[in-house]
Amino acid sequence: MEQRDGSPVPSRLTYTPTSVTVNANPTRVFLTLNAATDLAPGPYRLRLRASQGSLTRTADFDLTVEASARVSLTVVDGSRRGYAVAYQVGTGGWRTFEPNTDHIYVFDLGAATTYGVAVRCGSGSETQIFIIQAHYRELPNPRVVCSTLTPTLVNYSVEVDVSSVMVDGSVVEGDAVTVHDWQGGSNRGVVPLDGRVTVPLSLPQGSRDLLVTVGTPGNALPKLARALRSVDVRNGATDSWELKASDIEPAYKVTVGYPAGCTPLFSVVYWLSRDNQGGGLVGATTLADPYDYRSVAGNGPGDRYLALAVARNDTGNAILGVKGSGVAMNLSLHLPPPWSTAPVFTDEAHPYVQGLSYSHSDLYAYYLDLTGPSLNYRITITRRWLGGGDEYKVPNLAATLGYTPFAPGDTITTSVEALLSPNDPPPLTFSFRDLATVMADTEVYAVEYRGTYTVR
Repeated sequence: MEQRDGSPVPSRLTYTPTSVTVNANPTRVFLTLNAATDLAPGPYRLRLRASQGSLTRTADFDLTVEASARVSLTVVDGSRRGYAVAYQVGTGGWRTFEPNTDHIYVFDLGAATTYGVAVRCGSGSETQIFIIQAHYRELPNPRVVCSTLTPTLVNYSVEVDVSSVMVDGSVVEGDAVTVHDWQGGSNRGVVPLDGRVTVPLSLPQGSRDLLVTVGTPGNALPKLARALRSVDVRNGATDSWELKASDIEPAYKVTVGYPAGCTPLFSVVYWLSRDNQGGGLVGATTLADPYDYRSVAGNGPGDRYLALAVARNDTGNAILGVKGSGVAMNLSLHLPPPWSTAPVFTDEAHPYVQGLSYSHSDLYAYYLDLTGPSLNYRITITRRWLGGGDEYKVPNLAATLGYTPFAPGDTITTSVEALLSPNDPPPLTFSFRDLATVMADTEVYAVEYRGTYTVR
């Protein structure tokens, strides 16, 4: 073997066998390459040469040597619940980190390509264990949120003037004006005869985007929706905004395909601002039929529409889908079928999960939730980490992380979600528990299977 320019291969790259003797019969030989840890990363253009007398044949191939992978875990603990961290390289043993003030934990994988991280959040009756086991190319920078800082709220009001859109009857007395804050500080007022509505809010102080919608009470489709940019929230202050006819943007369709035997629960479209602060409902239905949502005046780069659909099958398990779009357009979601074979948990404190075999070409991970009287596990396992297997063992990290495991007699509620996405790479940072993680091109589906078992 040599490099294609005729020079010898680097001494830190070895191979076996170094030569092969063959006879007239076809022969298959496996070539094993070994790269020393100090071999320089980069592409190597190599050539195999075989000679017999004056006859020579060659075969070219490329070898890429990469530096050892590094994983960086971030832990968010805004309200200081307290936490402990452990990590695993490949399938090796679990090791711990000492908590630090940066809350960032970095480790090298060496020759391994998969890893595990585990975080114990809180203690006592509020203990949560987060476990992520993945291939480093899927998720090189995992993030675990133990807690967020609860902000201090101030009283602030938005005065909305809709009088100019009342002239032609687009908005009428009695319509509802809602100012939406994605974090839960929304409120509404009723349009009076003069068209000026003051909406009181409780929000964190500082600059943030908001969303204002105007519509008929009880109708999920607003007549108009407008982004309010860089609103300066101050304690006791009131700022005024005028809505005009030019703020009335078109409506677009959402179509949801539901699998056979499943009942639609609801489908909604949210609009969310680029700063993840302003956002709210711009369309909704509880029916299977296509429905409309209102596009938002002032939508721009970083903002997105989030179409969410939820159905339930005849065993009560949910199927969810979400699709993001950076621009208003007709949207469609196609919910996948329910599990054909139920996953099974063994009746242990740290159980095996068997039957992780949901069949779909877009499968990229499984999400496991185990909840007992005073302990909750949230586990993410990627398809590449599992390889071709369909069984997973919840690791016993009680001594490593310092928690009390499930006890005999405890009833454990379980949930397994098969996560699917046509996105490449799949959105492993996405969570249905935080729709702000939906990006403009995100499309994700979750197929749930719920159950219970009693620890023996």
